[in-house]
Amino acid sequence: APLGPAGLLLPAAVLGMTLTTLRLGFGAVASKVAGDDRIGRILQALPPLLYTLTLLNTYIKVQLPHSALLHWTTSSAFTLGLQLGLRSSRGRRLAQLPSLEEMQQRMRAGPTVPSSGPLYSVSTLPPRLVASVADTSSADVLVVMGAQLSARHKYAEAMYCLDKALQLDADHVRAHYSRGQVFSLTQRWREAESSFRAAADRAAEPSEKGQ
Repeated sequence: APLGPAGLLLPAAVLGMTLTTLRLGFGAVASKVAGDDRIGRILQALPPLLYTLTLLNTYIKVQLPHSALLHWTTSSAFTLGLQLGLRSSRGRRLAQLPSLEEMQQRMRAGPTVPSSGPLYSVSTLPPRLVASVADTSSADVLVVMGAQLSARHKYAEAMYCLDKALQLDADHVRAHYSRGQVFSLTQRWREAESSFRAAADRAAEPSEKGQ
């Protein structure tokens, strides 16, 4: 077996870096999620499982050729360095990524509707409609709202509802089709064709949504 000093030190280095990466990644997430839902319980159960698997495969590492261990050490060092870099504000700025605080705010805020679209600007829409759309988390409901507004010739309001529906479910067939109808009614033929094609492509997929 290719042990020797390198055969012992390299696996130990890989083990230490892997455990640190897991602690910074999965461990940090698991400590912040609630354990009363299914995803929360899964995330909290992952770190101990991954720690155990990492410790167990150390036996395999000590029997690997030194070249394989060196490659594994380099890969572990890169992963750990990336994890540390993404946790620093300077590293995130260099990578042009939002800060951790900004990402947490976005996750809490949920999907947002664009401030303007092909047929509307939010500033010109009825405030009651904007508030109603913001409080609606069902793409199906938003598509129905859009269809009702379109039937009343309120095409800007209808498009606003349909845009939010597609943000909640980008593959919603009826939302794409309804957008095509609104574009047709406003004589925007190119956009109408694009929306109808998007609806047809998604309707042909095995997993059909929003029909």
